[in-house]
Amino acid sequence: MANPGDRVGRYLLGPVLGSRGQGTVFLATDDSHCEYALKIPHEADPRFLRELNATLVVASAHVAKVLDFNLEREPPFI
Repeated sequence: MANPGDRVGRYLLGPVLGSRGQGTVFLATDDSHCEYALKIPHEADPRFLRELNATLVVASAHVAKVLDFNLEREPPFI
C-alpha cells in the first residue's frame, strides 16, 4: 500500500485526492515540482490494465490524459 510521502518511480506522493474500489489517486510531484494525479490500484487486477488501455484510446476533455504509467513496478501506477 502506498502512502503520502512515498516515492513511486519519479514521483513523490502527496495527499490522497480520492479512493474507490479499484484504486487510490494521489496528488504527486516530480523533481521539477510539476503536479500530477497518480493512480495506484489497491491490488493486482486485470481491470487496471483495461482502464489504462481504454484511457489511452479515448481522447476527450472529460478524460484525464495519461502522461506516464508503469505496470511492471511495485506498486504499479497510471
